[in-house]
Amino acid sequence: MKKLFVLSIAALLLVAFSIPAMAATKTVTFYGNVRMWTAITKDSKEATATGYSDTDTWWGMDTANSRFGAKFKQGDISANVEIRPNNGSYYRQWWGAWNFGPGTILIGQTWSPLFLAGATSNSMDRYGLSGSYGDMWGSLRQPMIELTVPFSMGKFVLALVSPNTTTNTVGGTDQDTTLPKIETSLAFKLAPVSINLFFAYNKYDDVNSTDTEYDISSYIYGGKVSASFGPFSAAGLLWQGQNTKNYGLVGDALAYSGAWYNPTKDEIVDADVKGYFAEVGFKANQMLTVQVGYGYTDCERYQKEEDAQAMYYVRAPIQVAKGFTISPEIGKYDLKDKKNSSGTKTDKGKETYYGVYWQINF
Repeated sequence: MKKLFVLSIAALLLVAFSIPAMAATKTVTFYGNVRMWTAITKDSKEATATGYSDTDTWWGMDTANSRFGAKFKQGDISANVEIRPNNGSYYRQWWGAWNFGPGTILIGQTWSPLFLAGATSNSMDRYGLSGSYGDMWGSLRQPMIELTVPFSMGKFVLALVSPNTTTNTVGGTDQDTTLPKIETSLAFKLAPVSINLFFAYNKYDDVNSTDTEYDISSYIYGGKVSASFGPFSAAGLLWQGQNTKNYGLVGDALAYSGAWYNPTKDEIVDADVKGYFAEVGFKANQMLTVQVGYGYTDCERYQKEEDAQAMYYVRAPIQVAKGFTISPEIGKYDLKDKKNSSGTKTDKGKETYYGVYWQINF
């Protein structure tokens, strides 16, 4: 990965020095930002699972979301390369696209059509647990072949994504796949309201030690609505799914959101998952905006096994100068109770945080 990072930087510098010699029809735009979290977190004794509460300072660069990128355009061809200072995974996006008139075909790594984040909370970037708190990040960024077809009121997107497989649930060591993951979205804009409907499907076969195959199917469907009225804004998400952990829903950390093998009946038991998220905002002036959000996800499986989590926050982004924003934020992650198949409940605790997110765009 280090070699890839070095080669990426070299390629970008080569492009930068060769821009004057390029044809007039080719354009290259560079961009980037630096992000940092400075916050205090307080975990309850149930959340630490040690019998003691814990308070920590979180003070560091957001290496997952800080970025440097280049956008290319020449005629019907466009591309985007985006890297980040994150050890082990240096690039965020790497794709090229062809606009053939009625639509566009994209190949490479980019955003999932299901990335429809309703939350503006930057704390989710630390936990990476959006799928456990009602928000929808889909597969985040994955290698895919994507078709986008615009129409008068919006667009339709179909993506064939790398299939997701997880640890074998039936005691074997192999998973068989025949289809890519399928993700679709249908967006409408009816000013001042925007609507986005989505559906996704993933399938693979778990193979046990006797070469018997068990179908593991997962799906997600739902919708997002957002609107703005003068200084006020609002967004809401509602979705349901089956075996979202097997699907690869980003941030799904619930205990019973994946398929389970029942050895007594020699069958796969599916998990039902649902979530919702809502946020409202008020733009007080050109400098200050206030946003309040709440999200919730729960799952149920087999003999009424249950798990649920929720989070809520208040944040106030302040534009100090053009390109420079600081965002004070306070919130809580409520991990709620988990109930196993015997009916025993476990309190998973809570975490409260407060801090400031810093961002400079360049």
